[in-house]
Amino acid sequence: MTSQNCTLHDFSCFIQKNFSLPVSITLTDNRISMISVQRKLMSVNLRVHSMFLNAPQKVWDALVHFMKKPRKNHKEIIRDYINTYPLTCRPQKKRKVKLITKGSFFDLKEIFDEVNNEYFENNLSVLITYGRKIRKRKRVRYLRLGYYVYGKNLIYINRRLDAKYVPRLFVKFVIYHEMLHADMFNMGNEKRSVHHCREFKKRERLFNEYDEIQRMQERVIQKL
Repeated sequence: MTSQNCTLHDFSCFIQKNFSLPVSITLTDNRISMISVQRKLMSVNLRVHSMFLNAPQKVWDALVHFMKKPRKNHKEIIRDYINTYPLTCRPQKKRKVKLITKGSFFDLKEIFDEVNNEYFENNLSVLITYGRKIRKRKRVRYLRLGYYVYGKNLIYINRRLDAKYVPRLFVKFVIYHEMLHADMFNMGNEKRSVHHCREFKKRERLFNEYDEIQRMQERVIQKL
């Protein structure tokens, strides 16, 4: 792919001509959240890494499709461009993450493979691990059961879920939820209104035991 020599104005004009709503574009050097799209009622906000300013036309086209309705081939074009971007423009060598998948009660890799086969046709390639150990058990106002980090292509699962009183089905759903984030190519920490968009919630309800999960969720979380 051949790079372009373009200005922010060129880039903005290209993006805007593909949308009927006004598009606000912010260039960043954020190497974790490289693309963030926020769709509002009367506008669209795009935060994108400056590397995309001089990306090839093919990547710009894929970016437009990603902003509208991302498909697998568009995601692959963007990933390939990011992966071939000069190393000097990438972050310094990161500390290697030690993956811990086997807990006292649940094997995350085993459940991940099960979900991958059942819902993603074994096409999802993501790492998974338990989060850091909890030294002291204390009540918290907000409990994060799991989260997906695009920059590491890694799913973290809260260690509190590795407990006898937590149903395996509940852990399976949490993993499915985070795998959805990975599959939908949510690049970085976006606002909840975008992160859990209508399409995401629709796919989330495809989980076979979704109704059962809704009934048990509050009871399980209260014990954590």
